[in-house]
Amino acid sequence: MKRLGLLWLIATILVFSLHTVSHGLSSFKNLSNDPNSDENPQINDNAHVVWESWDGSNREILLHDGTSTTRIFTSTHDIYDLGVNNSGQVVWSGYPGGSGEIFFYDGTNTIVLSEEDFTDSSPQINDNGWVVWHGCDGPDCSHVYDNYEIFLYDGTSSTQLTDNAYWDGSPSISDSGYVAWPGSDGSDSEIFLYDGTSTTQLTNNEYYDGAPYVDMNNSGWVVWAMCDGGPDWWCPDGDYEIFLYDGVTTTQLTDNDYDDEYPRINNQGQVVWQGGSEYSSPYYEIFLYNGTTTTQLTDNHYWDQRPQIGDNGWVVWQAGTYDEGMGIWLYDGSTSSRITGFGLNPKINNDGWAVWYGCDRHLCAPEVYLGVPCYFNDDNDGDGYVSVACGGTDCGDFNPLVNPAMTEIPGNGHDDDCNHATPAYPEPANTIAASYGGQSLLGSGALNSLALLLIPAGGVIAWRMRRRKA
Repeated sequence: MKRLGLLWLIATILVFSLHTVSHGLSSFKNLSNDPNSDENPQINDNAHVVWESWDGSNREILLHDGTSTTRIFTSTHDIYDLGVNNSGQVVWSGYPGGSGEIFFYDGTNTIVLSEEDFTDSSPQINDNGWVVWHGCDGPDCSHVYDNYEIFLYDGTSSTQLTDNAYWDGSPSISDSGYVAWPGSDGSDSEIFLYDGTSTTQLTNNEYYDGAPYVDMNNSGWVVWAMCDGGPDWWCPDGDYEIFLYDGVTTTQLTDNDYDDEYPRINNQGQVVWQGGSEYSSPYYEIFLYNGTTTTQLTDNHYWDQRPQIGDNGWVVWQAGTYDEGMGIWLYDGSTSSRITGFGLNPKINNDGWAVWYGCDRHLCAPEVYLGVPCYFNDDNDGDGYVSVACGGTDCGDFNPLVNPAMTEIPGNGHDDDCNHATPAYPEPANTIAASYGGQSLLGSGALNSLALLLIPAGGVIAWRMRRRKA
């Protein structure tokens, strides 16, 4: 009896282990799937996705809650800087009447947080529904270095955090209500931190700190890029390096002869950024600091740009060339791989779900795509076949009529039987699976079948033995 129980336990552990060690994205699906231009998606930890859509005359904001898509805002003016928190609240900036305002959707209604004739932009939202942005506090802010201030909405009222004659911009906010931003001290840009009570200047040097923004995690750690060649953000006499403030001290993470830019930090203190040159080798590559050492995630002749990192250490970015266009790449904690041939502006949540926008196979109007990690689901369409990206044989894992058991229908544009012999457009889910792939032991055939057999068999045998003993 003990041996049978042990066999059952081992089989159970085996199956869950097989799910746990799955890597990469199982496949992806088109969330928007319409003739409109759908762009700039954002995703929260519940895999809810928000994006902007344009039908040629109206701008809309659409929110997908995992089941259905809802239109939460329609306007004739442009929409910028979308953000969504884990409660499904959405923030953005828009330009009704020619001046920028901050809009906030609380899950039911949309309100305007900034109601003056000056320009407000770059909003960020935390999980408590607090919103921070920068806004011009005068009638003329036509230049980047004009008098912008930092504003904070705490769910009830708005407070102006800065009041000076200089530029303060592109703020970041933590769930604890800390706010960090780059701002001028009168001679160059420095980094400032508001801790809920008072503001501290983290840097004090003759260089430009904070281009083009700073990023902060929920522990109040701040990361930014600094030009080491002077006060000008174009950095003509030097290059950009990455700096990290851990709540106590500031550490320089890079020290080289090329630009390191666009840093992002997760809640584990891991930092990712792009490094290189736009005009000469090594182009741009992606680098990851894990809290102790720095690893170069890419080594190619692409421009690897704008990385994003989740709390599980997964990283997503766009990469390509002028000739080939941009595609989406993913680092899943162990390997880097290209997951789609065309895409822009990828985002990733803390569980490894990714979103981006790009052309679909039928219509070259941008669409929004959602990538699902293998360890969440490796049979997205429920047809009994595991995605190729997760080690299985399903080349179209969001279409139940596409799998190895289907009969090929000539001329329908699908590889129905997944034999890769059909001269057709690839399945939307197949761009990951067939071309680049990921790996999942769950879809590895014999081991998976054995484990799935042992669990029910072991359960039945153990139950019968227990009844016989009783």
